[in-house]
Amino acid sequence: MTIEKESTQSILNISEDVISKLIAKSTLEVDGVNSLGTGRRFSPYSVIRWLFTNDERIKFTNKNDRLDITVSVILKSTADSVKVAKEIQDNIKLCIQAMTGLLVNKIEVKIAGVS
Repeated sequence: MTIEKESTQSILNISEDVISKLIAKSTLEVDGVNSLGTGRRFSPYSVIRWLFTNDERIKFTNKNDRLDITVSVILKSTADSVKVAKEIQDNIKLCIQAMTGLLVNKIEVKIAGVS
């Protein structure tokens, strides 16, 4: 399945897998995030393997060319959860809007645990 972004001159089809991977990359870049949702730590091998599979820890819907995003994370034990959640939201929104041109309506960050 793809998401279409129309302009006056062309139609851009963006794979849902691409959007998921952009969300994951944006989330994992934030200081204080240990991993995505399951509590499993990411080794370089697991990150590469994850990049080629669909991940249930990230969910999003497209309504009228606006994305509603939910991402589940495991934080580091020293992280300030409110600050990290806000940085995750800001980072995801900036990345998605810059890379795809899609607007982000809301981003829900679920803290699934601390490690």
